[in-house]
Amino acid sequence: MNFGLLPLVASPPLIRGRFDPIFANRDFGVRGDGFSDDSVQLQRFLDEGANRQAIIESASMDMVYTGQLYLRDNCKLIGNGATLTAHPGSNVGTTGLHVTDATWAGVGPTGVLIQDLIIKPQADLRRTNGALTGTGQAAAIYCIGTKDLVLRKIKVINPAGDGIYIGGNSSTGRLSQHFSVEDCYVENPGRNCYSLVGTYVGGFRNCTAFNANYGVAHGNISYGWDFEPDSANTLNSAVDCVSCKAMYNQVGFGENLALGVSSNCNWISCYTEGNSIGFYASGAGFGCRVIGGRVNGNTTNYSTISEKIASFP
Repeated sequence: MNFGLLPLVASPPLIRGRFDPIFANRDFGVRGDGFSDDSVQLQRFLDEGANRQAIIESASMDMVYTGQLYLRDNCKLIGNGATLTAHPGSNVGTTGLHVTDATWAGVGPTGVLIQDLIIKPQADLRRTNGALTGTGQAAAIYCIGTKDLVLRKIKVINPAGDGIYIGGNSSTGRLSQHFSVEDCYVENPGRNCYSLVGTYVGGFRNCTAFNANYGVAHGNISYGWDFEPDSANTLNSAVDCVSCKAMYNQVGFGENLALGVSSNCNWISCYTEGNSIGFYASGAGFGCRVIGGRVNGNTTNYSTISEKIASFP
């Protein structure tokens, strides 16, 4: 037999075609070993994930990150139950996934999906380590000026600030519009589990807010859901919560009316348990209706709410 040199065979390209899915470990070397910093590889993965499925291969992957990780237009991030964990020594600049532009202000990405992912910002551990003080900034998932956003089956445990923040500004960019948050869970945030500050046409279904109390104990606020316009340019309109649960928070479902009023928003068949206040508005002009609200063991079930409907019409 002739054992001469074999002809050179070109390696397949990293990405085979415009519409092929990409994979975090196979294509970008994301290790997911629970201790190595994967931030650089993860950002390359998300950059290339524009207009693609970006797939994390396994629920056993635990990817350590610092700073912020930015998603691009039409990225469909499929987590398959994997975990994204903040480095225990990371400072206030470490937040999480950003569906924003680089300034955190103007027009954010369109068509982003984030699905089946666990995010652990480790705020308590970072405070114990002296790397973080206070309630942090931004959110574990921070969405500004987005359109057609879908968040599905995401669990956020112990974020430094908010768990999930969706907002925008009609004068400097756009409101976040046409969004859907489904089957998500946020626990023990530094501020609110879910914040809405400038949204239009969207909703939450079967989501849970649990143990938002750190903020109110440290000079901030602690809501399960906070409908909180902070100016006339950041109002919330036509946003519903359906079959959601707020348990053991300072406030379960609340609207902060200091600087603006939401309109045509509904909390429908939502459950509150063990909160200091179940359903709350901070002043007159309440813009959210409680329809079929369920209460169990709150210190106060309804506070400053002028419009509530006991059952469906």
